[in-house]
Amino acid sequence: MTRIDDDLRAALSDEDRALLDRLDDEPGVFELWRASYQGKFRWLNLIATVFSVAIFAGQIWCLVELLTTDDAVLAVRWAAGFGFCALAVAMLVSVSIMVASFRSTMESWIGRRLRADLYVNPIVRFIGNRSAVL
Repeated sequence: MTRIDDDLRAALSDEDRALLDRLDDEPGVFELWRASYQGKFRWLNLIATVFSVAIFAGQIWCLVELLTTDDAVLAVRWAAGFGFCALAVAMLVSVSIMVASFRSTMESWIGRRLRADLYVNPIVRFIGNRSAVL
């Protein structure tokens, strides 16, 4: 940290300093990306990653064809394909990061709000009988 960061921390109240310390512990982009491959729906994110790689390969192919074509009409078509592929990859990556960020935020929030020494769950959860009711 720099000197100005230290001066700012010294000027904060204890409550603000605690909040700032909690914010410093937020996960980065790569940690969020890695966290998106955990949980029940990791297979869905794996499929989205495969599609992202395939669309990115299509984007590279469109770019190569765009740069090597001499026909203006084909150049416009290849440029449109390149743009659509770029948009698709950006959307898939951003949705993946958004979902991982939401998941980590919810886990953090629930961990702070629901603190108890004992949690009560219905027995149905452990025996697998989904037709039983409480």
